[in-house]
Amino acid sequence: MNNKYYVFQTENITEAILEIGLLAKNQNRIIQDIKIDLPTLEQQFMAIAKEKTV
Repeated sequence: MNNKYYVFQTENITEAILEIGLLAKNQNRIIQDIKIDLPTLEQQFMAIAKEKTV
C-alpha cells in the first residue's frame, strides 16, 4: 500500500483542518491518522510578537 504523508505548518488549528479536508475532497480519498502538533503557548506569543514588531 502506498502511503503519502502531508505536513501542514500553521499557527491556526482550524486552517490546518480545513486544508486537510480540502485535500481529501480534491483527491477523493479518506485521510486517516491525522497528527496535529500544536505550538506551545510560548511559540504562539513569539509568533505574535514577530508579527507586531515587523
